[in-house]
Amino acid sequence: MGSGTQPSIEILQQIATAEGVDPTELEPPLYSVIDPDALDTLVQSMADGTTTGFGTQTEATRSKIEFTYSGYTVRVDETGRVDVRPTTDRLSESRANSTEDVQSD
Repeated sequence: MGSGTQPSIEILQQIATAEGVDPTELEPPLYSVIDPDALDTLVQSMADGTTTGFGTQTEATRSKIEFTYSGYTVRVDETGRVDVRPTTDRLSESRANSTEDVQSD
C-alpha cells in the first residue's frame, strides 16, 4: 500500500507536518471525523482487489476516499497514496493572516 504506512497514520503525519505540531496535538482527533481502522481496512481491501459484490475494478472505476479533516481535504486512493491539501477556507485564512503579519511589521 502506498508508502507502506497505514493511510490513517500518513494523514496524521502530513497534516501535523503542515501545521508544525506533533500528530497527537491535532484537534479534533482523526477518529472524531472518520474511523481510522475502517479507513485502513477499506484501503487495504481496495489495494488487494477485494470486491464487495460490485465486480473488479477497472482503470475507469478506480476508487478513492475523500473527506475534510482539520481544514484539509484528504484523498486516499486504492493504492493507499494519501494526498492532503488545505481547503479553500484554510487558504483564504492563511492569506489573510500573512497580510496582517506584513501590515503589522
